[in-house]
Amino acid sequence: MSKQNNSSAFQLRGQFLGFATPGAESMRLATPTGEVTVKLAKALRPALNRDLALGDWVEASGSQKPDHSGEIKLKAERVLTVAQSPNAVALAPATPVAQLNSRRKAEILVCQKSDCCKLGGKALIQELQAELAERGLNDLQVRGTGCMKRCKAGPNLVMPDKSRYSRIQARDVAAVLDQKFPGSSPAAAELAS
Repeated sequence: MSKQNNSSAFQLRGQFLGFATPGAESMRLATPTGEVTVKLAKALRPALNRDLALGDWVEASGSQKPDHSGEIKLKAERVLTVAQSPNAVALAPATPVAQLNSRRKAEILVCQKSDCCKLGGKALIQELQAELAERGLNDLQVRGTGCMKRCKAGPNLVMPDKSRYSRIQARDVAAVLDQKFPGSSPAAAELAS
């Protein structure tokens, strides 16, 4: 008895929403037709796990085939990050990533693994929380994370706009927040009133 091969090729573009499974086995994309889960070829996983950021536009291609229940399963053999272009806007998901994430507060991520903690990661979180409260930036949340793979350059943090900072200390927090959120400092608030 031979097994029929019902697979065909697919190509789609969407915004990266995160990995659906640990180890970057599958990724979630927001596409014009809704959210799609795409299994990744083993060779793609390490690079994508390291390089993809939430909200990145990607183009995935590979094979699709129905499973035993008739649901179509996608497996990507190739994934490219693409710039958001006029064409990408036309392909924008019905619910943009920004709206999907609007239910959650924006996050400042701070590595809390041993090397970063030894280099000042715990103090960094405390200072961030204190500065955010003092500035009234209640829509931001500070969250400790696992390793960001930059241990020797710790402590490491990622701002909500995906900008990364390494070797940042608690004393640097005010300057970073002034840069990212101009007008939020207590001194700026006093000048405005």
